[in-house]
Amino acid sequence: SFLIVVFGLLAFLPMLEIPIAINVWVANIVKALVPVTITLIVYRSSDLIADFYSVLASKTETTVDDQLIPLVRKVIKIIIVVLGLLYILSVLGVEITPLLAGASVGGLALALAAQDTLKNFFGSITIYTDSPFEVGDWIVFDGGEGVVEEIRVRSTRLRTFHNSVISVPNGQLTNVQIDNMGQREYRRYSTQLSILYSTPPERIEK
Repeated sequence: SFLIVVFGLLAFLPMLEIPIAINVWVANIVKALVPVTITLIVYRSSDLIADFYSVLASKTETTVDDQLIPLVRKVIKIIIVVLGLLYILSVLGVEITPLLAGASVGGLALALAAQDTLKNFFGSITIYTDSPFEVGDWIVFDGGEGVVEEIRVRSTRLRTFHNSVISVPNGQLTNVQIDNMGQREYRRYSTQLSILYSTPPERIEK
């Protein structure tokens, strides 16, 4: 509905006969509202689509898709915002080709400076695709152990047996040996029972 109002303003703006100096500013603002509104519509639609697939994922046996959808949702939102900003600049008459060229050079420098962040990001993708563990599993690795509560873009949150929460970078988890205790078919229990020498044999057997 807001987008229809914006298009109506663009159509009827010449009829208002606003002075040229003011009309330029008003026209630019109204034109900028079009890509802003479209970006918001697509942004909200991504949530709607992600919620729909979340319902479908909840009906499957595996939990990999349940963990993957939040990650994909965040990445898609970032892409939508970046494309929306470029769309707004192009509507306002800003030449985006130099910006894209500068962004490529700056992106290379940023990638070199953020190697650990990228390593953790690709580590999260590896965890989702390889599935060494899932949410709810008890894992033991070099450096700690705990129950997996959440797998994020950069790190994995674990609930320790001290009831504290630790965040382990995903890049670290992809390079260590992980003992997934939650995937055991059987759980061995070993204990010692002390009995008196005077205990009857029948009771010992019981």
